[in-house]
Amino acid sequence: MSTVETIKVDEEILLRWPSMADAEELFKLIDTNREHLGRWLPWVDAIQSLDDEKGWIETTAAAKAKDQEWPPLIIYRDSIVGAIGTDRYFDPLHKVCGIGYWLAVDYQGRGIVTWACSAVINHLFGPLGTNRVQLRISPGNERSVAIAQRLGFVFEGVSRQSWLVNGQFLDMAVYSVLASEWRSRGASRA
Repeated sequence: MSTVETIKVDEEILLRWPSMADAEELFKLIDTNREHLGRWLPWVDAIQSLDDEKGWIETTAAAKAKDQEWPPLIIYRDSIVGAIGTDRYFDPLHKVCGIGYWLAVDYQGRGIVTWACSAVINHLFGPLGTNRVQLRISPGNERSVAIAQRLGFVFEGVSRQSWLVNGQFLDMAVYSVLASEWRSRGASRA
């Protein structure tokens, strides 16, 4: 996976890799949104301190150095508001990749994640030559389901009780879009 430093989505949104200078702002954002994020994401409980956040940044730097994952921050009007990136089920042999994202509550409803997803998908289908991008979303996460639908992802089914979040097993709906479908829609920004 070819590492890109930044992607300019539009005049207000930029995607970029985190650095240690971002640790405090990023931790505060997660901590402020802990209840909301913790409903859907298993990693939230692991980030309990600034040191935990620094550890995550170190892990992303190591993944970047190995060209394994792509977890850029979502910067909106010069503030960190979330993150989006490829995940550990990137498969270069079969040209399949999953993406994941999160966004602070105060920034939802503005199209930020939809536009950021579109930019990442364009990069995956363009320079990286990916054929399939998938999202795994808890069916109860209506905002994320709406993003998948808005971007033209196809619902494939439910992976039953496949994520453990806050001691509960959650079903995960699987959505995908193929490069040919993305190009035929002329999708570059939803």
